[in-house]
Amino acid sequence: MMTDKEIPQTRTTEEEQDKTHQKEKGKVTRAEKRKQRRKFRLRSLALWQKMLLVLAFFFFCIITGLFVGYVIVGGPDDALSIYNWRTWVDLYDFISGN
Repeated sequence: MMTDKEIPQTRTTEEEQDKTHQKEKGKVTRAEKRKQRRKFRLRSLALWQKMLLVLAFFFFCIITGLFVGYVIVGGPDDALSIYNWRTWVDLYDFISGN
């Protein structure tokens, strides 16, 4: 039978595990670094693309909403007149009571 002194230690202490984990963390290959940089670049481009997409979608919704709303309120006979400046002046005068 083996005593405690004769049993080989196969378990490492928590400190040793932390040290080996930190060493492994520090070892980053060039390919991994390149991949991390590429991910960052793709993310920043995606952010700008998202911002432009949201802005374009906003303008599309405004223009479409104006068109659909004016057709429902004003009637389908004069649908494109919502994009004329004179229509906006008339609407403002109507709302303000002039």
